[in-house]
Amino acid sequence: MSAPLERARAAKSALAERLRGHPAVNGVGIAREGDGHVVRVNLSEPAEDLPSEQDGVPVHTRVVGPVVKR
Repeated sequence: MSAPLERARAAKSALAERLRGHPAVNGVGIAREGDGHVVRVNLSEPAEDLPSEQDGVPVHTRVVGPVVKR
């Protein structure tokens, strides 16, 4: 399941606001999946308290580790 780009953009904005301050969230973006898009949440560590969808748009998580200044 995926969504059109405009719906994914709106869901991304809403989810980014909802997750602001979450200790495990590094970033929120949009990724292509099939013929549509999903919201992608990058995490510093696994988190179980995240939604699987936002406004009907699937939310996929990926543990990428902490953000480190170079």
